[in-house]
Parts: sequence; structure tokens; C-alpha cells
Amino acid sequence: MKRRTIVAMVLAVLAPVTIAGAQEGQGIVMRALDEPLSIEIADMPITEALKEVSAKSGLSIQMGDDVLARLPHGEETRLRIVARDVKLRDVLAGMLGPMSLQWHVDRMGVLVAPSPQLQRINRRPTFAEVAILNKLATVKIELGKPVIEQLQQATAEKDLALIWHVGDQQERAKALEMAERSLPATGVAYLDRLCHGRGWTWYLWGTDLMIVSKQMQTNRQLSRQVPVRYSNQPLLNVIEDLAGKADLKLKIDPGALQYINEETRRNFTLLMKTEATVADALEVISGVIGLRFAPDDLAIHVSASEALTATTLPSGPRQRLPFIATMKYVDKAGEEYMIFFRPDDLPPGLVEDIAKKKAERIKQLKVQYGFDTNAETEPAGPGPGEQKP
Repeated sequence: MKRRTIVAMVLAVLAPVTIAGAQEGQGIVMRALDEPLSIEIADMPITEALKEVSAKSGLSIQMGDDVLARLPHGEETRLRIVARDVKLRDVLAGMLGPMSLQWHVDRMGVLVAPSPQLQRINRRPTFAEVAILNKLATVKIELGKPVIEQLQQATAEKDLALIWHVGDQQERAKALEMAERSLPATGVAYLDRLCHGRGWTWYLWGTDLMIVSKQMQTNRQLSRQVPVRYSNQPLLNVIEDLAGKADLKLKIDPGALQYINEETRRNFTLLMKTEATVADALEVISGVIGLRFAPDDLAIHVSASEALTATTLPSGPRQRLPFIATMKYVDKAGEEYMIFFRPDDLPPGLVEDIAKKKAERIKQLKVQYGFDTNAETEPAGPGPGEQKP
């Protein structure tokens, strides 16, 4: 495969700026960003390039978890940079802008992240798409000339077109009129204004600028394939992580999680053998614990299902019982699955037997490890997977 290199050239001589009264934390970072920097990087992978800039400037520069998945060649995407006495903030803009990446101050350093328009592509982009997004973010569209022609000229793509999936002719005409009032503006700002206040958004697909509802875009992002492996994690952390992998916000109804028993809220396990979509993972969680997840304006709306809220008692919500037993199931293809059982899934006699054996085993372990020296029960030998102390 032919390797592509994104070239960012930043050549200027700027007087150093002193930030008066710089304070701890973000103030220190802001001051560092205004310090002049001279650096030359020849054809280096992006991760190494950022390490070089970090070492040269003394400022921590980190990449968000999803950055590499939003670059045409992932970690093999390469940079070549030449800067002479340029503010660090301008060096970062020159490095990251051509890839439609952005940065912001985070704690005691800088965090690099995909731009919203890059995230909305919802897959690994091509170099041509990244180049188009860069032009849309930097070239200004002027008032008085046909906008689509200016966009085509700015991106050097004569086939660039607006593709509408929302609104009727009248709504579209009003949106175009409102967007033109924002000119002069960059192509990105113009497109954002076109969608503003209408429940719409946009994304690039090849040379098409797709105008879609936020609901449609939310569903697109929920369709992302992601690894789903959570073991004994707080339920809220799991839900937040899945939303983050889809680049979506969370809207959680007050008290929705309180219908879930405390043990499940504190220790939740979800292991899916192969990569699944975010929507698939949320569907499994919904089926297991009774929460409802719905797309809502570039966010995931979390609420308690009717079945879950039906357990409400005068004294408050009745918590669902935790799992007490598991069974391994192997299908015809050889795939293994773990099936979880709650007490109300099993015959009462079996539940009592499980509870009795569990209590006996806990008592034996207390004796074995010296937590219950007054117990009369003889210490048991180590159980499966256990070792003698």
C-alpha cells in the first residue's frame, strides 16, 4: 500500500508573548502554548511526532482514545513539520488541522481529539475526505456568490454537493437563507449554521455533504463496532464508556439507576466475544437489567423501563435480585456463552440449596483465612482456583 504523508508547514517569526499573572494548572499550560518553538520533523508517525513536540516544548501532549481510529492510516499516519520561532499553539494547529484534529487544554497539558465533523463520518476516513474537511474548516465562503460553487472551488472537488435527507423545499430554502446571513464564514461554520436550530446535522461521505436529522446521525454512531469487555465495573462507568465510544452524550433520567440493585450498580460484567455495535451492547444491558436506551439529539437517553418502574413500592423502589447462578452453553458453531440466573428464575428448593451451600462455604473461608477463630466448623481445603495461604 502506498504510504501517504500529511505535510504541515508553519513558517513565521513571532515575538514571544508573556502572559502576566499566569497561575497554576491551566494558566501554566496557556503560557506554554504562547512560547515560541522551533522544530523540524521529517516524515514521522503521528504518535512519535507528538512525543517529539512534547519533549521539545516540555508540555504534556496526549491523544484521546479514538484519535487513531479517525485517521486514514491509523498510527501509521505520518507528519512532516517545519517551524521557526512559532507559538506552540500555532505549531499544534499546523500539525493537527490538516488531519481535521483539534486540541484543548486538559488538566496540566493538551489533549488531542477528532473534530466533530471528523467524528461524524463514523468510519476511518480517506485522505481525500480529510483534505476536504481541512479546506472546509479553513477557507472562508463569501456573501454574494453561489455558495456551492465556492465550496467546490475551496475543496477542489467539482462534484461536491449538498444531499438532503431532511426537510421539504420550503424548510430547506429557509435554512439556506439563514445560513447565508452568517457569511463570510468558513465552510464548516456555514454548514453548522445551515443545520442550527432545526434538529439537523451534517457529515461528509466521499464528495457528498449529507444533511440528516440528529436522530439519524445518532443511530449511525450507535452502529459503530467496538470491543465490549467490562468485568466488575460500576454500571454507570460502563454506560458512559459505551456512549464515549459512540461520541454521544448521556441523558439519564433522575433516579433511573436507583431501580437497579446496589450490587449490580457497583459490579457489572459484560463480555462480548467479538466486536459488537454500541447499540448491541446497550440492548444486552437493557435485557439484563431493565434500563431503556433511546437515541436522542446526538445523545443516549437512559430511562427505567415500565417493567422496572412497576417494582416501585410505597417505601421506594424494590431492587431487582442479583444473579446467583451461571450456566455455560456451547452452540453448534462452538461458541461459548454464559447464561445468568436470578433467584426468581429457579425453583425455590434449588435457591434454598444454593443459599445454604454459599453460607457454608463463606463460613469455611472465614475459618481458613483466620477471620472467624470461634467457629466450630473444620477448615476446608482450598476450593477451585484457590491456594493455601
